[in-house]
Amino acid sequence: MVPFALAQGGKPTRNSLWQEVHATLQKDGHLHRGMRAAVTHLGKNDQLMKRVDTMFSGINLCGPHLLNSPHNPQVQLCQLFRAYDRMLHVFHEQVKALLGARDVSSVQPKKRRRLLAHMYRRSEHSRASSPAMAQMMQQKTANQATMKTQIAQVEAQAEKATEANAQLSAQIKAQAAQIKAQAAQI
Repeated sequence: MVPFALAQGGKPTRNSLWQEVHATLQKDGHLHRGMRAAVTHLGKNDQLMKRVDTMFSGINLCGPHLLNSPHNPQVQLCQLFRAYDRMLHVFHEQVKALLGARDVSSVQPKKRRRLLAHMYRRSEHSRASSPAMAQMMQQKTANQATMKTQIAQVEAQAEKATEANAQLSAQIKAQAAQIKAQAAQI
């Protein structure tokens, strides 16, 4: 397991983050050792082991550079991690080839994951499967419509009260002006 910045309560600094990336991606780092263990577990395959070693011997761990995403120019990518998607994809394809046709069906194709997609599907299933939940949601929608109507009525009453208050204030000012005029004549 790779301990990432702040996972153990550490302070995330540029140096600590760089040390973690270096420990993960360097030759004989966490990722390299994991890939070697996977190849060993699959059986002796010196050719794949040499390819894995070659991939990690050529990794350039110079500082990261920022570049614009090819899909969305407003999103910036760290070039340090851009090449590793390809590296992991190549390793995946080589492992599938090593497994052979009979075992390839057990290897899932590459899918794009969406944040919280599983939770969304689960909530949709629970809503659809429970009549009580569906009834409660309908009642909630009806209650919201009733509340909107009541809010509109209260706002209309407040507007009328504000207008009445302005008229009453104008009348009081006019009467006060009349009383002052009468007092000035006396």
